[in-house]
Amino acid sequence: MLPADVQMRTAASLAVALALTCVCAPAVAQQYPQKPVRLIVASAAGGGVDVLARIIGPKLGELSGQPVIVDNRPGAGSTIGYEYGIRSAPDGYTLTLITPSYTINPSFYPLKFDHGPRPRHRVCPRSRERAADDTGVNP
Repeated sequence: MLPADVQMRTAASLAVALALTCVCAPAVAQQYPQKPVRLIVASAAGGGVDVLARIIGPKLGELSGQPVIVDNRPGAGSTIGYEYGIRSAPDGYTLTLITPSYTINPSFYPLKFDHGPRPRHRVCPRSRERAADDTGVNP
């Protein structure tokens, strides 16, 4: 049997550990998503990229439990849609379907958003659906 002072310190340590566990337990991450997700397509409705978005949109909705809204933003060689996606709130609820024109357009058009090697608005590739198309999100 342990001496009384060792038993008392062990009991006190266990009580503190239990109290800290109870205090920290409510700090659990929120569920994602809690509202509909917007999928920006920077091309006209009916094109190949739009068809791809309308195929993967419902599947993403089934997996996440929230509807996925396909939002077509065509024009200016797709830069209107890209700019809309980049300038959206960085909360993870706006995805942008990016095509190779995202990397080609800065050579042809003056862009209204930062597209340098280290842009202020970072675009992160999240998945590769086809060899030519990427899904990006503004974190």
